[in-house]
Amino acid sequence: MAQSRAQSDTRHASVFSAVLVSFLLLVVYMGAIVFIRRTTAAVEARAAELALEVRREELTRDTSNLLKGLSKETEDLSAFFVHPGGAVTLIERIEGFSLYVGVPITIRDVSFVPLAEGSEEGAVAMRVETVGSWREMTHLLSLLDTLPFEAEVSTIVLEVVNEGEDGTEWSLRAALTVLLRE
Repeated sequence: MAQSRAQSDTRHASVFSAVLVSFLLLVVYMGAIVFIRRTTAAVEARAAELALEVRREELTRDTSNLLKGLSKETEDLSAFFVHPGGAVTLIERIEGFSLYVGVPITIRDVSFVPLAEGSEEGAVAMRVETVGSWREMTHLLSLLDTLPFEAEVSTIVLEVVNEGEDGTEWSLRAALTVLLRE
């Protein structure tokens, strides 16, 4: 009986050890599953962040390429405005039309009207005056009308100054307003 009891204790110990090992393996297995799920969730979150960052980089690169492509158009558009510091150059340019028209051009009554108080942006208003033939007057008006920046020609006065054997001389006075923008 002592022997069968020893065998029975050994079997109970073996069964108990097997149950204990199975339980420990089950706990390790469940722990591994929980660890894998948490790790998978963390990896998915990191993958989503990485995908978002990659998309952000692509958008930044696309925007940069777009801006590089628009720089030429921006320069062309900027040419349509006179910089606030360029008013003197503008006046000299208009007086330089004398070479194309063939008569001296005078600029008078130059004034600056700011868009806002204290602003350098605004409009420069001036009066353009000259005397010459009808053809010279119309040539000057067409040059003023096609200035390559935002300008308005208004209050045009054409008067006969002198009628002679050499032809009729005309006097032209026109108000010109040019927008100054940065």
